[in-house]
Amino acid sequence: MHRVIMLTFDDVTEGAIRGLWADLAATLGRTDIGMAEIRPHVTLLSSRQMSAEVSAEIRQAVAMHTAPIELYFESVSAFLSPEGVVFLSPVVTTELLALQRATAAAAAGLGVEIEDYYRPGSWVPHCTLAWPLSSADIGRATARCHAVFSPLRGHAVAVAGIAVQPASLLDEGRIALEQRS
Repeated sequence: MHRVIMLTFDDVTEGAIRGLWADLAATLGRTDIGMAEIRPHVTLLSSRQMSAEVSAEIRQAVAMHTAPIELYFESVSAFLSPEGVVFLSPVVTTELLALQRATAAAAAGLGVEIEDYYRPGSWVPHCTLAWPLSSADIGRATARCHAVFSPLRGHAVAVAGIAVQPASLLDEGRIALEQRS
């Protein structure tokens, strides 16, 4: 089954992103912008052939060896793929890249085949705001974000595993290590 491992955020960051989701849904006149059933997140890994047990093992290993990561969402961008996705783009830090690489290594060590977009070196970290979108809706959504979005600083505080389509949370665990100075 298609599953992902993702980072979830502190309550303030999650609330700000949910507010942006609601604003975009109203702007686009749609309730189906693709994210209502799951929490705001940054996906670290995606695989179409991962069991719930393997997902939990990866998630637990990653969470146990990771400190909360500061994230700074400074820009809005889009994937111009057929799905049409507008997203917040976090500033890429060495900690974020190291965490994604460690997640991929844990998955590879368990024989998980990682989707190409989520392989180290190909991964584009992002927090989806709306999808699927037409070209016109991508333009409307990015214009609205330009009008209302202010850079957002927050923390990734948990690692979660979800089953995709329909989305359902499998498990989630707080990041275990103390904040690094």
